[in-house]
Amino acid sequence: MEFRQRRKSKNLRKRMKRLRSDMEEISKEQRKIKEGQRQAGENFKLLNWNATYFERRLTS
Repeated sequence: MEFRQRRKSKNLRKRMKRLRSDMEEISKEQRKIKEGQRQAGENFKLLNWNATYFERRLTS
């Protein structure tokens, strides 16, 4: 009985370690996605500003 309990505990620790590792991977990927979205938003703002600026210069 004691051996089985130790084995269960060991297996549980291994599973928890894998889960933590997977959670860290997911967090890293989410940070990358968020950063990409932020950069895309900034690029869009710059493009919009440039288009507006040049449009005003052409029409004036």
